[in-house]
Amino acid sequence: MKIIFSGVQSTGKSSVIKELKKQKLFTNFVFCDEVIRNLAKQGILINDNADDKSQILIMEKHLVNLILYDNVICDRNVLDGFVYTRHLFINNKIDWETYIYCYKIFEKMIKKSDIIFYIRPEFDLVDDGYRSTNLIYRDEILELFEDTIYSLHIPVISLSGTVEERVKKVIYTVEEYIHD
Repeated sequence: MKIIFSGVQSTGKSSVIKELKKQKLFTNFVFCDEVIRNLAKQGILINDNADDKSQILIMEKHLVNLILYDNVICDRNVLDGFVYTRHLFINNKIDWETYIYCYKIFEKMIKKSDIIFYIRPEFDLVDDGYRSTNLIYRDEILELFEDTIYSLHIPVISLSGTVEERVKKVIYTVEEYIHD
């Protein structure tokens, strides 16, 4: 089973995943952390400073996570990578070839995701040294998430509320999926 958590920065995805790691239901799952932080530590440009190289590396890391593991929970993945790629392309920061390359990875791998949990912003942005704290940038990305999900008919399950409420909904959804 392939489970993705998607959404703009600072929505609580990592907090939910941290709690899921404690749940017996997910003991047979591999948890893939957000790839952005590791790439940034290696000097790769991220967020609104990203470039062609960045987006290709990010999408390929997402691709590997979905191919490599049968039971995986990803903190971000191909949906996120494609949304940020769209933003970069719209703002002339990556070229057409990179956009198409990333789109092809997205198009193929989004279908291999069993459950996509989508989290909209409910909290203030927190500066962790990696994520952008620019509200305009965050809102532009949010608009692209909503547009991508809607226009491409991507089935997502929205999560909101406290971490505990979100975890309960995730557990319920996964148990229902397993029993169907």
